[in-house]
Amino acid sequence: MTHIATRHATCDSVIPGQRLTLGDLYEAVGRNEDAARQFELARTLQTLVAADGGNVDLELALFEAERGDASKAVGLAETELARRSSVHVYDVLAWARYRDGDYAAAREASQQARRLGTRDGLMLFHAGMIELKLGDQAGGRALLAEALAANPGFSARWAPEARRQLEVLP
Repeated sequence: MTHIATRHATCDSVIPGQRLTLGDLYEAVGRNEDAARQFELARTLQTLVAADGGNVDLELALFEAERGDASKAVGLAETELARRSSVHVYDVLAWARYRDGDYAAAREASQQARRLGTRDGLMLFHAGMIELKLGDQAGGRALLAEALAANPGFSARWAPEARRQLEVLP
């Protein structure tokens, strides 16, 4: 019995999000095979947490938006939004809609995500990319600059993209 309890506690202490972050870091330094293993492990851990009754819809929605099926990501984020309305859920919904090509709906969700003035670098990056896609270069530029000002290392994957966008924008 102790072995089972110990194993269960160990599995619960491993956060899938940490594996995703590690995968992003591996990818940033060109270790794509190591990154792929981390992403697969994260997906497996999310499945195990869900099978144990945990709710990983938000994490899975963000993962799918960034590395999988964007329309599935939208569905997962909408399901989570029906459960709880939070700025983080709205942000993931905004990014999923952006990745799925529904930019106007992405903007609406992004505005809801930022309604409290949260200075989260990733949230601001998402908002900036949405605004750029909708043709608002000044707004997009301002949001990307704010994302980097709030946290220059907000994401191993997206902070360099924010810098790149700022370099090429007029």
